[in-house]
Amino acid sequence: MNQSLTKSQLIAVFGIFAAVLTVVALAVILLNTPIYIRNMGTSVEQNGAIVNTITVAGDGRVSVTPDMATITFAVSEIADTSAIALQQVNERMNQVLGILRANSIEDKDIQTSQFNIYPEYDYSVNGGSKIKGQRASIGVTVKIKGLDEKASKATKIIDEVSVVEKVQMGSISFDLENKEEAYNQARELAYNKAKQKADELSRLSGVRLLKPVSITDYSVNTGVVAPVTYNAEGASFDSVKSTSLSTGELELSINLNVIFGIE
Repeated sequence: MNQSLTKSQLIAVFGIFAAVLTVVALAVILLNTPIYIRNMGTSVEQNGAIVNTITVAGDGRVSVTPDMATITFAVSEIADTSAIALQQVNERMNQVLGILRANSIEDKDIQTSQFNIYPEYDYSVNGGSKIKGQRASIGVTVKIKGLDEKASKATKIIDEVSVVEKVQMGSISFDLENKEEAYNQARELAYNKAKQKADELSRLSGVRLLKPVSITDYSVNTGVVAPVTYNAEGASFDSVKSTSLSTGELELSINLNVIFGIE
């Protein structure tokens, strides 16, 4: 019997040997590589590896006492000409501005928010209309800072401005001038709630919770608005009763959407 191998047999032997080496090499690589099971829609790519995730939401709410009010004042006049109407409006508005400055309201906290000059018509005339004159109006938005819980500074200003003839006042809104500290508190509460949910879910599902891979922050400011509508027609200061206001509470809310890695 011929013990030597033919050329075709040698090629076959080397082929089998190469295949075995390939299988062994792949096994070594797989044993030293972490394997992640990817759930479609619940995983992220992190440093080239697939990481499964848990998505949770948390909210944090903080109630604070407002220390600032925003209110609008407006004056309006009708006259034969635009120039006369504007002059009368300026006189009234200068009275309002004088009261604001006397109460330590800085110019930077007074903003012109309305300015109009237009013809006004009387439509009660049979078969048409008749011009009544030129209407001029000016409005300002004012920030009143440093309020106490009864908004004493704001009520004093309202009482004094209400004496100005034909002045109009809109609704007053309350706010907090510096919200940073309150938002930080709300954000911490929101994250702690989200983390607590994630810990509970990972415990129930038997997985290990990893670090967050994504955090989305939503801020909500629920303002306080108090209706204060006044249209003075030649009132005197003695006849105006003191305005009563309460700042109430302002709620600041943070909503977080947190995605934690799991394994």
